[in-house]
Amino acid sequence: MKNPRRGQQGRLAIAIAIAFIFVVLQSEIATATQCDCRPDFDVEAEGFGTCVKAKDDAKWCKIKFDAGETSIGAPQADEFRATLKKLGLKDYDPDTAAKVLIELEPDKWDTTIVQDFFGALLAVALWNNEPDRLPALEGIIGKESDRILSGLQGKDDRSQADSYVIDVRRGCLQFESGSFVAMVRTRFASASSLNCAPR
Repeated sequence: MKNPRRGQQGRLAIAIAIAFIFVVLQSEIATATQCDCRPDFDVEAEGFGTCVKAKDDAKWCKIKFDAGETSIGAPQADEFRATLKKLGLKDYDPDTAAKVLIELEPDKWDTTIVQDFFGALLAVALWNNEPDRLPALEGIIGKESDRILSGLQGKDDRSQADSYVIDVRRGCLQFESGSFVAMVRTRFASASSLNCAPR
């Protein structure tokens, strides 16, 4: 004779296992970062780590998710550093930038993180597409680092510097000039919006 209680225990164990898997998957999905290239390209991407997006109208759009590493491989690292040096920019450390922006909450960021780490990820996105924009962006980040930090920590802000509109929300920094957009969107950015424009 079968024990009816044993069947109930088995079903309960399966239900608990399914619930556990769902919770684990939900928590993984919740930490993913989303980016898109709309309206010029019907492309949406979701990945782990910080999303760095740069685009220029319908010509090109690049989305990178670092997940703790930059997308600059060893063969390109020398060229990347040479480009930064030629432009008179800092010798950025994109690997450290990616790691810190994934692990450290925005409330613990400071102006050094804004200048060095957001600058590093913008350099990774633009060094081989629009490198001439990097000196201006580095200069803006340096001059506006207090204001940008405030926005990154939760005080939505929109400002203008040089020819760029700067949108900042918690965990998200975006520069726009005409058809050009460059954005660094961390995992701490609001999931309800795929850009950094203030609400």
